Amino acid sequence: MDMAEDLKSERLSLRLLHSEEDGEEFFALVKHDRKALGQWLPWVETMRNLDACMAFLDASEIQAGMSNGGLWGLFAPQGLIGTVALHWIQWDHLSASIGYWLDSKHQGNGYAREGVARLVQYSFEDLGLHRVEASVAVNNLRSAHLLLSLGFQREGLRRHAERLHGEFLDHGAFAILQSDGYTGNHFPTV
Repeated sequence: MDMAEDLKSERLSLRLLHSEEDGEEFFALVKHDRKALGQWLPWVETMRNLDACMAFLDASEIQAGMSNGGLWGLFAPQGLIGTVALHWIQWDHLSASIGYWLDSKHQGNGYAREGVARLVQYSFEDLGLHRVEASVAVNNLRSAHLLLSLGFQREGLRRHAERLHGEFLDHGAFAILQSDGYTGNHFPTV
């Protein structure tokens, strides 16, 4: 099954990112918000130049080409404001993990929630997945709240799940099943 090139939500266009088309805009966004993004995302440190960003986007294109996930840009009228991703779909188990980030100047407007909700909807309705999971640093309270607001359940603690800035961080494990009250565009709210 091919990954959808474009997904639409109420205010956003989600489009698979391509290095040639989107590399410069992606790099500019990461560079602009490096400090805020680097607080939670270890890959930000590797994005020191355009070539590194292009390689990162090339890898996500390969993944999408293998029908095994991908990286979608969140595009608002002002341009690229963040991303949502499906990481390596486990087709045997109908399961995938998601990741997401939003430029700090666009946070607090519901864009991240809208983008994640649309990706979860796509995962269940179009890809036929049964489970979508996410892993969030325990101190990243805004991200955990976003997941809970969409009906994700807290499943436990992943001790020292990530190494960031020389320290190991614990992560909260979250997941939503297609049967967890998900109905079309309407997700449970907290």
